[in-house]
Amino acid sequence: MLKLFPAEPSGGLIYLRAIAAPFAHLGIRYIPLGGVSAANAEAYLREPSVLALGGSWLAPRDSIQRKDWQTITADAAEASAIVNRVRGGAL
Repeated sequence: MLKLFPAEPSGGLIYLRAIAAPFAHLGIRYIPLGGVSAANAEAYLREPSVLALGGSWLAPRDSIQRKDWQTITADAAEASAIVNRVRGGAL
């Protein structure tokens, strides 16, 4: 298992596929962070080498500072729905 950061600025899925290919026989899985969002989470989760996702989009710093738990809860629910849609709730 390896963290891939920053995923999007490094080239996103194209880059991930390129670096993962030589190590596919080892079963290495990646956790992309950096530029991952609700808009591209589904594409990452459909990639077989992706184990999980992370990022500040789930709980943005300004939402935490404002104690805007409603927005954070909604963002987490959206992320959960994406995972459920793509992977049936399992990682």
